[in-house]
Amino acid sequence: MSAGWVLLLALLASPFVWWLYWISPRRRVPKTVTKAELDRLEAEGKLRQAAGQFMAGIGLVATFALTVYQTFETRREWRDDNAARSEQARNVRFTEALKLLGPDDKAQTNVTGRVAALHAMHSLALENPNGYQDRIIEILQTHVASRAKIDRLKEAGLSDECAIDTRPNNGKSREDTDPEVQAATKLLGIRDEAWQQTDGSHFGTIRLERLYLDNLDLDSIDFRASGSRGAMLSNSYFRRVNFRNSRLDRADFRHAIFADWRTPGYPNIGEVDPRWLYDSEADWRRYRCWVTDFRGAVVTGADFSNAELSGADFRGATIDASTNFEKADISRANFVGTAISKKQVESACGAEQAWLPETLARQNVKLNRC
Repeated sequence: MSAGWVLLLALLASPFVWWLYWISPRRRVPKTVTKAELDRLEAEGKLRQAAGQFMAGIGLVATFALTVYQTFETRREWRDDNAARSEQARNVRFTEALKLLGPDDKAQTNVTGRVAALHAMHSLALENPNGYQDRIIEILQTHVASRAKIDRLKEAGLSDECAIDTRPNNGKSREDTDPEVQAATKLLGIRDEAWQQTDGSHFGTIRLERLYLDNLDLDSIDFRASGSRGAMLSNSYFRRVNFRNSRLDRADFRHAIFADWRTPGYPNIGEVDPRWLYDSEADWRRYRCWVTDFRGAVVTGADFSNAELSGADFRGATIDASTNFEKADISRANFVGTAISKKQVESACGAEQAWLPETLARQNVKLNRC
C-alpha cells in the first residue's frame, strides 16, 4: 500500500477522531454548573483518555496489518522476480543446448557434448513441463528420426564376435548404435510424475516409424500412452534391441522388424539345429548378436500384427488377450512363462515352431505357415 493511500485514509478518518475525542465526551457530560463540575471534567478526561486508547489500539492493529501486507507483498515480488530469473536461465540453457546440436562441423564431432545437450533438454522438460515438455519431446523425436534412416547393421556386416563356426571370422567387433539415437530414445522413455500432472499426451504421440532403431538398450523404458493409442513404432527395425522390463502398453508395432534371421551372420536353415538358439547358443551372444529381448516387458494391448518376431524372447512378459499377433512371424520366438493363448498362436504364423508355454506345448499347438 502506497503512502498516498495511507494519507488519504488518515484525512478521511480525522473528523471521526475529532468527534470521538472532543465532541462526544462533552455531550455525554451534563453542562449544568454545579459543585459536581469537577466530577464532570474528570469524566470528560477519562472519556477522552479511553477514546485515545481506543484510537491507539486501532492504529496499532492497522500498523500490524500493514506490516503483514507489506511482508507478503515483498515475498510475492521476490517470488515473481525469482521465477523470471529462473525462466531466463532455462531459456539460456535451452539455447545453448540447441547450439550443441547444431549442424556446424565442430558440434557434429563433439558427440559427448551433443548427448549432454539432449540430457539438458530433458531436464528442462522435467523442471518446467508446461513450458518445455511438448517442444523437447518433439525435438527428441525429430533428432532420432534424422539420425536413424540408415541400416547400420547392413553396412557393418558380419562381426567376429557374432560369427558361428561355419563362417570365417573377419576381425571386426559388432557395431553399436548411434549414441545420440540411444540417448534420445531412452530419454523419450523416461516418464516423470511432473509430466503425468499435465495432460501426458506426449506418451500417445511418440512417433518413431520407418526407422532403423537396432541395437538400442531400452531396458525399463516407459512408452505407455495416456489415451487409447500407444507409441507409434510401426515399420521400424528393432533388431537386437533390449526392451527388458519395459512398459509398451498399446504400442503400435505393426510390420516392425525384430527378426533374428535379419541380423548379419545368422545361420541359414539346415546349418544348425532348429532349437539351437535357446538350447545351445551362449546367453551373452544370443542377445548381443541375434534376438530382441522382451523379457519381463508389459505388452498388453500392443499390436504386433504382421511383425517379424522370429527368435524374440518374450519369457516372463505380460501378455493378455488384447495383445495382437495376427499374421506375425513368431518362428523360434520364446513365449515360455507367458499367458499367450492358443487363439493368439494360431492367429500368428512361422516356418519353425515357437517356444510355447507348457499348457500349449502339451496341446501340441502348431504354427500356421506364413
